[in-house]
Parts: sequence; structure tokens; C-alpha cells
Amino acid sequence: MQKHSKAAFAAIAVIVSGAALLINPAQTATATPKQRIYSLSQNQQDSQILKVWGVPACVMMNGGERPRGLYITGFTGDGLGRDLNLAVGDVLLSLNGKVLLDARQADDILIHTRSGRLKAVVARAGSSAAGVTVFTPSVQYSANVLNQTYGAGSGTYGPGSSAVAVREKVDSLTISALEDYMFSLVNQDRAANGGLPALQHSSALSALARKYADDMAKRKFFAHNDPDGNQPKDRARLAGIHESVWENLAMQEGNRPLKELVLRGEQQMMAEPPGQINHRGCILLPRHQCVGIGVAVVGDRVLCVQEFSPASIP
Repeated sequence: MQKHSKAAFAAIAVIVSGAALLINPAQTATATPKQRIYSLSQNQQDSQILKVWGVPACVMMNGGERPRGLYITGFTGDGLGRDLNLAVGDVLLSLNGKVLLDARQADDILIHTRSGRLKAVVARAGSSAAGVTVFTPSVQYSANVLNQTYGAGSGTYGPGSSAVAVREKVDSLTISALEDYMFSLVNQDRAANGGLPALQHSSALSALARKYADDMAKRKFFAHNDPDGNQPKDRARLAGIHESVWENLAMQEGNRPLKELVLRGEQQMMAEPPGQINHRGCILLPRHQCVGIGVAVVGDRVLCVQEFSPASIP
């Protein structure tokens, strides 16, 4: 989620799972009793072998220790991460005794790991009373599972290592139906969380969202800032929109029906902690009046863009 308006808004942009959000710097600097895990960097990366997105993070353990690891923010498909039963919100601390801090380091460790039993150490935060639980999942690992194809850097994606069915050509009617479906999901989630009023559909924001989804698909990147350096506010201004705009991004991957991938994107954003500046908070912000949805399909990936505004934009 990212907001850009005339008012100052100090936040750090990171990419999540398939999604992009903002983390309040105050949250990254100070941990409250309810917040056992906090990010250490805005450097979002994806692991080609684990098939996860993540950022470096620190865990406040029950005994006072503060180990660092890879905070799992989402999945890019079925892979080793799911085999290890990782979940969004977990912090992967080590693989076969080797400490890691980010997704690229995880891949480097795995590339140099021989086939055999792979053991992970994972921290999972519960309620403030339960604290943090550490568990050690293991899985039979086959070396050389990576096809040597990496993305070009943080916020990019490349072809996956698993074989997937080649999608048939997706026409504009299918894209429109997927966008309408996500629009209905947004309003269903608002109604189910405090009975918030339904958002209006904005044709202008929808055009902006679809254009950006298509751009990410064509140029193979995933971030709020495009390769030309434009931020959401810049793209909105170029489209003739001068009101405040908040942006959510989501990406899902897999050999599954497109509608299911769109649903998973919405569900993953809504699964984030309540009461924070994140995707969920953006969807449920009471003062928002309208939204535009853009969807693009490339290979086995679905890219979703949500553009919100507290103003009424036709």
C-alpha cells in the first residue's frame, strides 16, 4: 500500500508477496508488546528456491534474545517454502545451521547445500501473551533445484523453476471480469469488517490501475516505483488525476484458475494484522470513497493493482 498526497507522509515502501505496502518507521524502530517482529530494511526480495517474498527482520524472543532472519511476506508459488510449512508472518532464522537475513542469501545457502535432509529454524509470533514459538521443520532436499534464472534485482521476477501449463491467450473480457471480481471482493471485505460503506467504482482510477498492471507485466517488475522513477502520485498526475491516491499491489502465481489467484491476492492482503498501515488498512480505510482495479496476466502470474482515493473520482 502506498499513499501520496499533499500532506507529508513518512513511510518506508517495501514489496510484499506478492504485494507492496508501507511500514511506519516508528514500527520499525520500536517494538511494542503486541509486536514481536519488526522489519530492518525496505529491501524486499524473492527467493527463487523457497518461492517466497521477504524482508530482513528482527524477532523479540521470550527470553530477550533478538535474532535476525527472513520475514516471510508472501509466496510466489509452490516450492520449498511451502514444503517447510512456512506461513506469512514467520521469520526464517536458519537453514541447516546457517543464519540468513534475506531471500537472496537463502538461495545462496541452498545452491551450495547437498541433497539430503534440510532443517530450518523458524520463529512464529502468537498473541502478546503467547509470545514467540520456535519450531524446526525439515524436508528432504534435492540439490540444484534452481534453474539458474534470477530476477534482475529487488522487486523483479523471473521465470519459475517448476513446470506450469501454458495459459491460453487472455482476452479483454476475461480481464474485465477479473477486475470486477476483485472490486466486489474489496466491498465484501469492507462490509464484513465493521459494516464500512461500499466504495464507488472509479473509471479513471481503473484505467490508471490497469495501465500500471500492464506495464509491470510487460517490463517484468513489481514495485510502486516504475523503472522510469515515477511514483503513484506521478502516474496519477500524468493521467490527469490530482486527488490523493493510495495504491495496493498484489501478485499471485500458480497453475490455478485466474479467479482463484485474484481471490488469493485479496485474501493475502486482508490476512495482514489489523490496525496498521498496510494493505488491509488501505482496503478498510473508512474515508476512502472510490477505488479502481487493474489486473494483468503474464504466464502463470496475476498482477493486481488497487488505486484508492478519499475523493470522489468518476
